[in-house]
Amino acid sequence: MCGIAGIYDFLERRAGFLLGKMLLMIKHRGPDYSGYIIDGRRIDESDIPSIRGRIGIGYNMLAISGRYPGIIANENQKLWIVCDGWVYNYQELREELEKKGHKFSTNANVEVILHAFEQNSLNRIIGGFSFAIYDAAKSKILVYRDFLGLRPLFYGIGDNIILFASERKALRKFVHEMHRLPPGYRLVIEEDGFSVEKVFDMNDWLGDVKKERNLDNLVKELEKALTDSIISRAYDPIGILFSGGIDSSIIAKISKDQGLDITLFSTGFEDSHDLLWAMKVANILRLPHKVRVLREEELEELMIKTIKAIDEADPLKVLIGMPLYATAEKVREEGFRVVFSGQGADELFGGYAKYLRSPNPEEDMINDFKNLYLNNLERDDHCLMANSVEARYPYLDISVIRVAFKTPMEYKIRDSQRKYVLRVLGKKIGLPREVCEKPKKAVQYGSGVTRVMKRIARKMGYSLKDFIKLKAREIGILDRISRL
Repeated sequence: MCGIAGIYDFLERRAGFLLGKMLLMIKHRGPDYSGYIIDGRRIDESDIPSIRGRIGIGYNMLAISGRYPGIIANENQKLWIVCDGWVYNYQELREELEKKGHKFSTNANVEVILHAFEQNSLNRIIGGFSFAIYDAAKSKILVYRDFLGLRPLFYGIGDNIILFASERKALRKFVHEMHRLPPGYRLVIEEDGFSVEKVFDMNDWLGDVKKERNLDNLVKELEKALTDSIISRAYDPIGILFSGGIDSSIIAKISKDQGLDITLFSTGFEDSHDLLWAMKVANILRLPHKVRVLREEELEELMIKTIKAIDEADPLKVLIGMPLYATAEKVREEGFRVVFSGQGADELFGGYAKYLRSPNPEEDMINDFKNLYLNNLERDDHCLMANSVEARYPYLDISVIRVAFKTPMEYKIRDSQRKYVLRVLGKKIGLPREVCEKPKKAVQYGSGVTRVMKRIARKMGYSLKDFIKLKAREIGILDRISRL
């Protein structure tokens, strides 16, 4: 995983200077090393500020599985790629592409993207990614984002320039408007301007999905899909963002049963519901557990760090992000670089209380799932990557999503019990009944963060919403984002 950025300068040949500045602003996404291509030439980091040029792409690398060139070229060095993400079926794809005559220069899993692009078979890729391909022969940059939006990507328009980057903070000083690249879309930048077009659709991966009415078959299929997803995303060692709820407990139990080297990570105030429960479940599972105990006197600083990380002043996103940011600090302190997250389970399997009140809960779940990138994934990515920690999402594997779409509503919500099928699976794999039947509690409440932040805001004479916006304005986040 890493941070990527690029520039197309139509007039002034500022590519080296601006690209260096942009990547410096998101160095936290990849503190290990950086790389640059300007007008088809590799450029050393020390030289980048002085290099004149029109077209550039670059990266900051978070080294997870060894060092490899973050900018990879095809056989004739006419195409170059930078990628933030991971391809989970790369071994299968590499074998197929090699049989078709493609030559690989690295062991990097993302190199298959470049050759799949040449083969016009990007729809074969299973993974989460945002990537940019620079076509030197055609003076063109093509920027892609996966259909779920697992990795963030923004682009900005300035005076005679178009920029893109993994985070808005890399763009803000140089453009007058910014946009998200939507999931499943690509941005094409060339001599006569730019275009944004849809290229990926989830249905291309899902195929024909029919409801499975046999609960036993459904649970078996879900168990296999989740197990395969966890194995394909495994890293040694790996952390788990752990609340003790059904989503993270299932990930922990399957990971343990598969023999993975895992450590659980939790955050909250000493007397908070989430922390006490997580400690109890971790003890039941007999798994290593690292805890970040929050203190009231550090909360305002934590709030400011979170606002800076997510580039937003939305109170709900900030309050949810704060315990995650604190957890990420603990993960980094303990020397971990990769964590499993349970994101997606609520939207796929009916975890939110609002679904109980909805006249059409299935439609609401689908809409929430489609907007998962906007409401949750982007926030979580920014909080974690601000601390150089990569998240992997077992519930967001296409095989798990397919099972979720096959699951009838009566197996998602049954007798007012949400995520019913996950609770049945939890019991099947040996989780205690009290874990499987525990209702969901939102992290901003369960961790104690909202309660204490309201008290801090009142002392300062503000509502919590106004206090968050005040701090965001003080650090220059508010009122500086156009059309997102």
